[in-house]
Amino acid sequence: MLRDKNIAMSSATRRKILFTLHLWLGLGAGLYFVMMGVTGSILVLRDPIDHALNRKLSTVDAPANATKLPLDTVAERFRATYPGVTPSAIALPGKSTDALVFAYNKPGTQGRDGRREAFLNPYTGAILGDRPAGGTAMPWVLQLHRALLLRDTGEAIVAYGGLVITALVLSGLMVWWPATTANIKQFRNRMTVKWDGTAKRKAFDLHNAIGFYSAGLLLVIALTGASHYFRSQTTAIVSALTGTPMVASQGGPGGAGAGGDRGGRGRGRNGEDRTGSPRGLNTQVSTQVSYDALIATAKRVHPELDVLAISTGRGRRRGPAAGGSYSVTVGQRVYEGVRPRLITINCDAHGVIQNTETPWTAPAGIQVMGWLMPIHYGEWGPGAAFWVVKGLHVLAGLAPLALFITGVMMFAQKRRARAENAARRIRDSQPATDLEVAGV
Repeated sequence: MLRDKNIAMSSATRRKILFTLHLWLGLGAGLYFVMMGVTGSILVLRDPIDHALNRKLSTVDAPANATKLPLDTVAERFRATYPGVTPSAIALPGKSTDALVFAYNKPGTQGRDGRREAFLNPYTGAILGDRPAGGTAMPWVLQLHRALLLRDTGEAIVAYGGLVITALVLSGLMVWWPATTANIKQFRNRMTVKWDGTAKRKAFDLHNAIGFYSAGLLLVIALTGASHYFRSQTTAIVSALTGTPMVASQGGPGGAGAGGDRGGRGRGRNGEDRTGSPRGLNTQVSTQVSYDALIATAKRVHPELDVLAISTGRGRRRGPAAGGSYSVTVGQRVYEGVRPRLITINCDAHGVIQNTETPWTAPAGIQVMGWLMPIHYGEWGPGAAFWVVKGLHVLAGLAPLALFITGVMMFAQKRRARAENAARRIRDSQPATDLEVAGV
C-alpha cells in the first residue's frame, strides 16, 4: 500500500513539474509561438495572397479567340525595355489570364537587393509592371518568420526557438495525457468541448482540444523548420538512417528544393528563383537559344507535363559543362515550386539536352532532405489533397494563437481563484465585528 502511495505521489509530482514547465514556456514564448504560427500560415498561402494583392501586375485580360505571342517575341520586347539585361528565369503562365514573369538581376547590383521581376502581357508583350523579386510584403513576412528581421542574430534565435516550441508542444501533450489511461471517458472529455459549461470550463476544454488536434502537425512543422538551421546535424542523421553518403554542408540535395527560403512570387528555396536559377549567378550566356525551341524540346520529352519555367545560366547541380546553359522545369501545375515533384531538363548553350534531374530517382537520403522544407510549408499532399494539406497547415499555424489566448485565460482565472480563496481564508479567520453580529 505504501509503495502504491509513493508511486502515485511520484506521478503527481512529475505531472506538476510538467505542468509548471508547460505553463512558463507558454507564458515566456507564447507570443513568439503566435508570431511564428501566423507568419507561417501566411507563407503557406503566399502565392494566392500575392496574386490577390497584385492583380494588376499578375493578371491580364484574355482577348476572345486571341493567341499568345511566341515566347521569343515577348522576350525581345523585354530586352528592348531592359537593354543589356538577360532574364535569369521566366515563369510561364498557367492560366489564360496569367502574366509572364521575367526574373532578372538589376545591372550593377548583387545578391538579394538586385533581384527584380517584370510582368509582361503574353498576348501583346506589353510591360505590366516591375518590382523587387517577390514584392515587398511577402519577403518581409519571410524574413520575420525565419530571422525576426535581425539577419544572423535572428536566425540563431529562431533556430533555438524551434526547439523551445518543440518542448512546449511535447510538455503540453504530456500534461494532456490522462493520469488513468484505462479510462476511455477521460480521453473523450479531453478531446471535446463542453459548450454549455462555465467560461472556465470552456477555456480549459478549448485549450485541451486545440492542443490535442494540432500537436502532431505542429511537431512536424517545428522539427522540419529546425532542420533548416541545424543543417549539418540533420544531414548526418538522415545519412545514417538511410545509409546515403552525403556532404553535411551541402546547400540542398541536387537542387531538389531542400532549402528553407520562401520569398515572394517567383522565389524558391535556398534563395533560388523559383524557376531554378541560382542566386548571385551571372546569367549572361554567349549563345541565345530560342525559348520556344526549349519548350518544344521539353514537351517532346515529357508531353504529359506542363512546362513551368525556363532559367538561364550554368546547371544547378554539376556546373557549366554537365548542366548546360538553360534549365527547363516541367511538372504538374499544382506542384509549381515543389522541387521534389518537378523534373529539370538541363540543356547546353545550343539547346541540346545534357541531363535530366528527376528527384524521386535520387538516393533515399537525398529525397528525404529534399522533402523537409516542402513538408514544413504544407506542400506534400498528393493530387487533390494538395490544397487540403495546405489548409491543415494554415489551421495549425493559427492554433498557437488560440492556445495562447485560452492559456492566458486559464492562467488569469486560476490567479483570480487563488486570490479569492486567500481573501476568503483571511475573512473566515477574523472574528465578526459588532455590526456584522447585529446584522447591520
